[in-house]
Amino acid sequence: MGFYGVQRLSSDEALARKVAGGDRRAFTSIYRRHCSGLYRYCLGSLGDALQAQEALERTMRGALKALLQDRRDTALKPWLYRLAHEETGTRSPGAVDQGGRLSQVQKDLAELPHPQRGGLLMRELAGLSFEEIGLALRISPDDAQQTVYEARLRMAELRGKPA
Repeated sequence: MGFYGVQRLSSDEALARKVAGGDRRAFTSIYRRHCSGLYRYCLGSLGDALQAQEALERTMRGALKALLQDRRDTALKPWLYRLAHEETGTRSPGAVDQGGRLSQVQKDLAELPHPQRGGLLMRELAGLSFEEIGLALRISPDDAQQTVYEARLRMAELRGKPA
């Protein structure tokens, strides 16, 4: 609750409402605030810088269009990650470095089902809470936690190590 019991909107939510009202400068603020985390998510999911940049651009174009039409069903941050998750879901991760550890991690990530890969990357690269991951993946927070746990187990199995 804010001053005198009036609930204040988070700055993300205030910006999203401004965009819905036609303020494109507010979208620039949203973009600047979230683009690096979304890019890291796309890069982690896809493993290729060019594909990640393209996915980020498609994500943000879709976000702008939806925000201008006031078509959003959850908090801004997890909603943006949902859009990025959908953009990266039909593409297969590539190898960033040939023969190195990062390449092996990318290969291991590619073995995960897309929801597990997405949940793990949202948690580890973007620091989303299980509630936010749940909103992004349209599952409960408990299911989001389980999804990330299963992804970690599978990654450990792929490395040949116990979890």
